[in-house]
Amino acid sequence: MTISIPRSPYLQVDEEQGIFRVARRALIDPDVLKDEQEAIFKKCWLYVAHESELKEPGQFVVRFAGGREVILNRDHKGKVNAFLNICPHRGARLCTERAGTTNSFLCYYHGWSFTGDGKLRVLPDREQSFPPGFNDDGSADMVGVPRLDNYRGLYFVCFDRETPSLADYLGRAKPFIDDALDQGPQGMEVVPGTQEYSVKANWKLVTENGIDGNHAATLHVTYFQYLKSIHPDFEPLADSGGSTRRPVVGSTYDLGNGHVALEYAVPWGRVAGSWSPVMGKETKDDVEQVLRDNSERLGPERAERIAKNSRNLLIFPNLHIVDGTGLTLRVTHPDTAGNSFVSSSALGACGESEKLRRLRLQSFLEFLGPGGFATPDDIEALEQCQRGYRMNAEFAPWNDVSKGRLDASEWPQEEEGNIRLFWMEWARRLSGDRSTAPLAEASM
Repeated sequence: MTISIPRSPYLQVDEEQGIFRVARRALIDPDVLKDEQEAIFKKCWLYVAHESELKEPGQFVVRFAGGREVILNRDHKGKVNAFLNICPHRGARLCTERAGTTNSFLCYYHGWSFTGDGKLRVLPDREQSFPPGFNDDGSADMVGVPRLDNYRGLYFVCFDRETPSLADYLGRAKPFIDDALDQGPQGMEVVPGTQEYSVKANWKLVTENGIDGNHAATLHVTYFQYLKSIHPDFEPLADSGGSTRRPVVGSTYDLGNGHVALEYAVPWGRVAGSWSPVMGKETKDDVEQVLRDNSERLGPERAERIAKNSRNLLIFPNLHIVDGTGLTLRVTHPDTAGNSFVSSSALGACGESEKLRRLRLQSFLEFLGPGGFATPDDIEALEQCQRGYRMNAEFAPWNDVSKGRLDASEWPQEEEGNIRLFWMEWARRLSGDRSTAPLAEASM
């Protein structure tokens, strides 16, 4: 197949030699982040919240999206709205709490008050001081985010009115989202409590890490040693070449628009319907009932795939749906060129038993939690990379992501095609017009 990429000073590609490199300058230059805010975070759909966080009228959450702070709320009519967290009067933040319940938003600075649908409700001294017809045009109402939409209860915002619809944007990623969200017959919900942390690394490094199937065997070796100790039957598998033993083997898929899925069969248990002795005898009936229920509802083949397979899904640019030992929604926010904020929430099946919920959270914390086997390892590796770029990019200017065929749309897990897909979409959007050129023409 023919693959084309945009002309970009940040990519060095040689199709004949099978070389694909990324300029480390793209990970340390503040001007690049400014371009990203305009070309990517303003024009892409950005995940902000799950519907379960806004169950009742009056509930609201405050989230970051593309360098902006956004209020998402459900008003008294049950409609979900998205507003910028800024008073239209003099610019104070309207919500200083991260979440809560309210019928109105009050600006603490000058006392302007707004209804749940964003309309100006109280204007102090209106009759005495403001001109007739003030706000007839709505200019003093709360400032709405240009676009808000949801897929399967996942709410996204977009700051560009010309961007294609959310459904079109998600495209071929939707079946993978469905596999994550169909695990419970009554739907899924965010479990209260959010893991938040900062990483002294560029947001693109954090994003790469979430879809990199090539680092687990070395960086997370302690985790797999632990698995071996508690799973007597756990045995690493040979990779696609048959010469190396790896913890798990799977494939990565190009889903279009920069979205990437990494899917792999796992030898350990999953709350989604695959029981393992290490999960405890007391959970066996509950886990096996999940598989029976899902088989009846979704069909045996799909239920088996959901139960037995894990998947890491990237919704470009910054949402990871990590359906592994637990089910996690993880969003990476750029702060500076050398620092990122990460927010992770666990999803659970609505109405599931207390035993399954506890097991699900234990699985989440064991691997991805702040003291888990993976997250501290990943943070340390990414921060060491960022430090190296900062000190050495002038003389060692390129990252190499050449592993695996360039002319493919599906790769074995241990290859780097998924990383290349991310960078090609990133470069297309920074090019301004998403035009493409053959790989050879983009070579440097």
